[in-house]
Amino acid sequence: MSVELLAGGGPTAACLVSLVSEGGRGASTAPAPFAAVDPLFPLFASHCLAAYARRIAAYRDVVQALDMRAPHTWHPLARSLTRKIIYHAGPTNSGKTHAALAALSAAPSGVYCGPLRLLAVEVWDELNARGVPTRLVTGQEARDVPGARHTACTVEMADVGYGAGTAGEAADAPASPTSPTPSSSSSARVAVAVIDEIQLIGDPGRGWAWTRALHGLAADEVHVCGDATAMGLVAAIAADCGDAFEVRTYRRFRPLRLDTAGLPNGLADVQPGDCVVAFSRADIY
Repeated sequence: MSVELLAGGGPTAACLVSLVSEGGRGASTAPAPFAAVDPLFPLFASHCLAAYARRIAAYRDVVQALDMRAPHTWHPLARSLTRKIIYHAGPTNSGKTHAALAALSAAPSGVYCGPLRLLAVEVWDELNARGVPTRLVTGQEARDVPGARHTACTVEMADVGYGAGTAGEAADAPASPTSPTPSSSSSARVAVAVIDEIQLIGDPGRGWAWTRALHGLAADEVHVCGDATAMGLVAAIAADCGDAFEVRTYRRFRPLRLDTAGLPNGLADVQPGDCVVAFSRADIY
């Protein structure tokens, strides 16, 4: 039996496609729109299920693999948990990331996912300086630390454990984030995960990485940090995953004022404590 037979048209083929997609359930009768073939369908279906069982199973696997409508189901370990998603919403210099990192450093295990290698390195340095052994994983390098149960990585490098088995198998995975054996992968269950700059989930080029991390990180608490623009989307993803959702809002510590005078003498007028932001080093030097 070929895919062409299944998709070749006609009421009998349509009934069989429905049967194959459902994995053999409802083989005794044809769907209502095809009642005209009902007397023959049970015999035909039984024959196909017996004679072409392997091909039907392979076809069903292909159909399921190509179904992109439910990405939250691709991560059985994360779905075996009832996670708490905490959205830290606020502008720059409001303390939102500091609060999330405080939760991460106090946890027995965790992972930080940032948008830039420099941010991952900064968190890696900070956690190790606090006495929290932390490994570093970026697209350029991996630095292991003996006994580390924390990971600082770029968001694309977050190992969310594709192919980790079924939810039942996930129950046999690390049962507790406080397990004494350090894991070599951030796909193991951890106590706390931090996803920084969550608003980049809407970026056309890189948003997939934030979506993947939010769906797949197997953590009891997932702290996401950013402005409030992605709050509705994150809340919807949390609902799809069956996770609890909480919002914490922050205000800037000091007001941001625009200096209308600019720098008459260029960079020579930059004062201690000033920050120069540019999108290219050529704009500065």
